[in-house]
Formats: sequence, C-alpha cells, structure tokens
Amino acid sequence: MNTHQDEVFNYWDKNQLVRATAGDLVDLELPEATCQYLLEVGVAPFTTRLKQLLGFDFDHLRNNRLCTLPDHFPLGDKVPEEMRSWVLIGHCFEQLLCIEAGTGNIYLLDGTPASGFLKWFVNTSVSQLMFCITKSLDCFENARQSKKASNPVPQLKASLSDIDPDAFANQVHWWPTILNEIASGQM
Repeated sequence: MNTHQDEVFNYWDKNQLVRATAGDLVDLELPEATCQYLLEVGVAPFTTRLKQLLGFDFDHLRNNRLCTLPDHFPLGDKVPEEMRSWVLIGHCFEQLLCIEAGTGNIYLLDGTPASGFLKWFVNTSVSQLMFCITKSLDCFENARQSKKASNPVPQLKASLSDIDPDAFANQVHWWPTILNEIASGQM
C-alpha cells in the first residue's frame, strides 16, 4: 500500500475522505494499485480552500460518476484511441482530471474530442497526487499562520519533487507551473 497513507490520514479526517466502491471500479481498466488506493484511502473531500488554492474537485468520484472519456462526451467516438480507457475522476480549474488507465498517471485535459485535447501531466499516481495535495495545503496553512513573512514555494517545490520526481521532470508539467503562478502572485 501507499507509503504516505499515514500522513494523508493525519492531515485529513479519515472519515471525510472520498472513497470509491467496488461497483464504481467495475469495467474500468485501472491498475490494481490505483483501485486499491481509491477503495482503501480515497481522495480529498471538497473544500473551498482546496478548490481556491489548487483547483481540485474530485466531483466525479464524490458523486459516483467515474467514467471513461468516451462515456463522458456526447461524441465519445471522437476521443483519441489512446485516451479511450482514461477515467474521469474530477476537475481542476475546469479542466478534466483523469487517470490514464494503463499507467495510473494523472493528467489534466483541456479541450473536447472535436477540438482536440491538450494533455497536462500532474502525477505518477493517485496516491502521489493525494500526498502532494496534502503537503501543499499543509505548507500553505503553516506559512499563513507563521509570524514570519516568507515564501513557502521554493521549499514546497523541493519537497514535492522528492515525493514525485516525474511531476517535476519538466517545468511545463502542472505542479511546477501552478507553484510558479502561486509564487508570482498570479493566483
């Protein structure tokens, strides 16, 4: 199981985490580790702070509406072949938050099947995503409560890149981009 499960449970109220049911996962081609994490640990509940700061809303999981991309779009047959088994779990700043079925990688998708999709790599797994979200919120809350004025982003980048190096392997991936926007005051 996830090595960061205890830290996630220490930050979030374990009973408030949103978990999948076995029925939610039927017919979805997700890696076993992804399914196990969604069943046993889950993802963050909706909070205004999470939505405002990082943009995440696991609304499809929360509302028992996990589905593949073709099931989500009226023109599902136009979804590119390599994305047909991707699973929609929510949104982030109006972009689709998806799990790539074969690998468990997390991506944001912007666009539609008709116009094409812009893919944005986020994390290597749902467990890494949850731990990065948890560490980020904790870091920003501690910085807000601190009496010293400091920018927590450089330290947070270093911490998160240790957690999921692939998420920081390219500066145009989601985490480096969003943290740079937060540090520059664009968010």
